[in-house]
Amino acid sequence: TLDPIENVRNCIAHNRQIPNKAEANYEKAKVELFKAFEDFWQLEILNVQPTGFYLFPNVYDRIDQLLSDAAWSYTDNNVTIFNFDGLGEIMPTFNNLASLREFLVKQAIYVGGGILPAVDEINILKSLYDVDDILNELLDKHKRELIAMGWI
Repeated sequence: TLDPIENVRNCIAHNRQIPNKAEANYEKAKVELFKAFEDFWQLEILNVQPTGFYLFPNVYDRIDQLLSDAAWSYTDNNVTIFNFDGLGEIMPTFNNLASLREFLVKQAIYVGGGILPAVDEINILKSLYDVDDILNELLDKHKRELIAMGWI
């Protein structure tokens, strides 16, 4: 919280001496505050990179659409994703949950037409934006299909 900083600010604003305890608490809070600033700017740097880094406002809707439009083949034990390229030309087919998840993670990061980042950058973005949580929620909506194919 910012209470320790406010206590010091208040003393300064009213031209009072800062108590030792307030000063010690201020030093601890200052470190946390600077860490929060650093985390914020790291996130901002990711958002302004020209290589396609951005927040994920539409990830849920995009992945939901891909899964809802998919062809779930219980006899062939696979799922085909339709129109993921926007042209209807490329239709990848997946034979297991791991490869489907990998594809969906890449799609989540690619949302918005940016360039797909390198693997280490994908891991950073996954940790920042809880892509796995989004995927888990959406895959849970398709639990019946996944069970029917024996994937879960």
